[in-house]
Amino acid sequence: LADFQLIDQGKDVPIAGINPITRVQAGADASKTVRYVALCFDDYGPNQGQLLRAKSIAIQFVKDGLGPNDQASIGSTFSKRLTEFTSDKSKLLSAIERLQQHATPSLQAPVRVQTGAAPGGAIGTSSNANRNPTISQGTDLAAAGEFISRAFLDVIANYDNDMAHLPGSRANLPLSPGFIGMPEREQDLVIAKSIASGVVINALDSKSA
Repeated sequence: LADFQLIDQGKDVPIAGINPITRVQAGADASKTVRYVALCFDDYGPNQGQLLRAKSIAIQFVKDGLGPNDQASIGSTFSKRLTEFTSDKSKLLSAIERLQQHATPSLQAPVRVQTGAAPGGAIGTSSNANRNPTISQGTDLAAAGEFISRAFLDVIANYDNDMAHLPGSRANLPLSPGFIGMPEREQDLVIAKSIASGVVINALDSKSA
């Protein structure tokens, strides 16, 4: 345990225990064991630089980090699955190059309307000069952030399903600058599913990568 550190919201958290996971069968040559890696990109948001940084890191990983027996797949929040698992580096690099930034969806959070109120007269809204109810930009961004984070969790969960029965080692590499409004329950469920499937999650923060 002394070799590991767990941090939650900037604070050290005690580690209850570690269960090593290996898919190398007894007597097998570890150098010939297949490694499956899912690269999951968050391609929503206004910052093109963060996606370009993530793509650059992924390209370098595919070129230099994948061995001859390794297989990888490219997925993203917007495009879902761009490739199935393959050892063809040219296909993987082409899929990464095709990734483009997509604008954050414009969504409004659900609002409660008072009995007898005019349509749109929701509690918690503000009014403009024409007395038309409006939703604050912060609320809109929070709803969009939750939509994107749920979509990203779906991508990871789908890879967990695919890799659950694959031989060899399995890893999921999310490349994202982070999310607004990430639902904790859904996040915990995906993490628990990854653990049950023997999939290691290696997250990469593209803001500081």
